[in-house]
Amino acid sequence: MNEENGEILGGTPVEESSKKIYITKDYSIFKKLTGNRSTELERITKICDSIREVGYITSPILVNENMEVIDGQGRLEAFKELGIPVEYIIQEGTGIKECISMNVYQTNWSAIDYIKSYKDLNYKSYVLYYKLIEKYKNLNLTTIYTALTGYGRPELKPIREGNLNFTDEQYEEAIKRLDYLEKFIPYFSKVNGKVGQLQRAILICYPLEGVDKERMFEKIINNVRTMTPWITVAGAIQSIEEAYNRNIRNHIYIFTEYRKSVDKRAGKGFYEATTNAQRKMAYDRLNSYNEQQGE
Repeated sequence: MNEENGEILGGTPVEESSKKIYITKDYSIFKKLTGNRSTELERITKICDSIREVGYITSPILVNENMEVIDGQGRLEAFKELGIPVEYIIQEGTGIKECISMNVYQTNWSAIDYIKSYKDLNYKSYVLYYKLIEKYKNLNLTTIYTALTGYGRPELKPIREGNLNFTDEQYEEAIKRLDYLEKFIPYFSKVNGKVGQLQRAILICYPLEGVDKERMFEKIINNVRTMTPWITVAGAIQSIEEAYNRNIRNHIYIFTEYRKSVDKRAGKGFYEATTNAQRKMAYDRLNSYNEQQGE
């Protein structure tokens, strides 16, 4: 850092305050922070259009002592495009943690932005998750999450805080489940319910005790137009059970096995309850848990 003659890394201070604002047209001094999300061309274009329409309103970008951009990456790219001088503030000691936390209560970052960020920082679970996202481009984040965990849907809070936790075994099992699910893709356009819920229902049914995977595939694709409509994952599982058991004598109670797996996971004791009152309380708690998991 060179403060001689009022210059800092090519920038000139324009305001004296507790945090000096510097200005420069030397765009080369700024660096992309490892783990920060990519700046989409559409976003840069919108910023450029706004500046052209209403002019530039002072809003300095924030950098650390290494000139890595903590906040304002999109603005920086727009300034480069328009040839506008960059105003910036140096906040020493800041990094990716501060970069992410500044976006926790904003809508700017999506789930995929956080996943990419932690992947770039080599968080193992995020690396595994992103590998699957890249491999199965026809499937969304929620479906892939269900393949990894066997249940539920991802919540943004643990994703953005870096708290996802997947093992190599879960990753390998997810590949098997997603390869299986991809066989259904040509038939999803024919279903009578929500496709996302059916995808997750198939993934949840895949490991259940007594379920023949090839039979489930054949029964679903052969009855896809006549399956009972659903609006939830639980409803889709019931529809799968109905299709699975058509024209066979010994029925497999898929929905019951699903309920047992959820009950065991949630620790609510529905099937271990010994009185009707206990069962009702457990059932209410179980339904509440299912609603939170989007099932």
